[in-house]
Amino acid sequence: MKNSSGNSDWLKVICKIYLTFICFIICLNYCYPQTDTNIAQRNMAPKIFILCSYCDMDYIKKEIPFVNYVYHPGEADITILITSEATASGSYNYQIVFEGNSIYKNRTDTLNFKAKLNISDDELRKAFVRKIKLGLVQFISGSPLADNLSINFIKNDSNTISPPDNWDYWVFTLSGNGYFSGEKSSNSISLWNSLSADRITEDLKLDFSLSNNYSEDIFTYDTLKVTSISRSNYIYARTIFSIDEHFSAGLFGSAYQSTYSNIDFAYYLNAGAEYDIYPYSLSISRQFSFIYQIGYKYMKYFYVTIYDKNYDHLAQQELSAAYIFKDTWGTINTSITFDNYLYDFSKKNLNIYTSLSLYLFSGFYLNIWGSFYMVHGQIYLPKEGATPDEVLLRRRELETNYRYYASIGLSYTFGSIYNNIVNPRFSR
Repeated sequence: MKNSSGNSDWLKVICKIYLTFICFIICLNYCYPQTDTNIAQRNMAPKIFILCSYCDMDYIKKEIPFVNYVYHPGEADITILITSEATASGSYNYQIVFEGNSIYKNRTDTLNFKAKLNISDDELRKAFVRKIKLGLVQFISGSPLADNLSINFIKNDSNTISPPDNWDYWVFTLSGNGYFSGEKSSNSISLWNSLSADRITEDLKLDFSLSNNYSEDIFTYDTLKVTSISRSNYIYARTIFSIDEHFSAGLFGSAYQSTYSNIDFAYYLNAGAEYDIYPYSLSISRQFSFIYQIGYKYMKYFYVTIYDKNYDHLAQQELSAAYIFKDTWGTINTSITFDNYLYDFSKKNLNIYTSLSLYLFSGFYLNIWGSFYMVHGQIYLPKEGATPDEVLLRRRELETNYRYYASIGLSYTFGSIYNNIVNPRFSR
């Protein structure tokens, strides 16, 4: 009984301390003044929604505190869509679209800027802030906040012409990685490397790349030892000629080897043309293009194929259509590609790909992507088939007439419509 009473006394002490602590926190909450912007000024500020998956939103909120940030575009006075497009040098062109709602309805603006090559994350986020501020001027100038608006101009006395490009627009990328793992009964090695060279101007686009991949797995079980090796080598080149705002033409070539697909050596040479319904100048936000290619293909096999062939000389063609659209309500990206060998139209493949990121309502987002392949052109499969080890380790391509991949997800955010406050504490 004595121990029970002692435990009860300790429990009472702990409860008193806990209640005292809660009361102390409540008093702090009421007695310590809030440091947020005063309510009157906050109500005057326009509400904005920024759609940008790669922006540093904490930094933007700290540097642009004179607006209210909301979670959902339906609650915003101004929606801001930021999109990007890769340039020839490996940097990006960014487009910032401002669209007014509510009291700013029918008021829009579009700003563009090109980020220099190898720009740091800090430089990029500062550039975003400058452009967003500039785009907000026309909206703020007509609001009660205009009296607090000031504009500064940074004078630049440098009128020198940019120095000549010693690389003549060529950009080279060298990549490589290795993966190693192991335990008592297994070891795995995977090596991959690549080299690419690009030269892109308004009139001409040149791409060259080569890559090599080597994978080796060793499994040991009692006295059984299984070694599986997979190799591939790939060389690709293309030349694209700009014709006008809608048309372009190109030459394509590739040579490769793949143990997975029973290809000892293969190459193809294609010629093609593309037509984009929208002018290329709008490609950062929308594209609707059709591409046709036709050419010659040679394949030499490791093993005799299911058609008793050691090699093939083939004529082939490919037709594809792709549609990409980006807006404040989401992004659509869909394409369909058909290819076949001209000697036999039954030897064909069809690929359909679609992705959708859609803002539904009040914080709900729907994300869907899927890809479906109809396969009827595996003329390179070995006649002898695949061993059980190759099947289990996926070291040999198997006969199939379709493949598919799909994903669907739903996200929802809720709570206060405002998200102006940035608190980086314990964010590591």
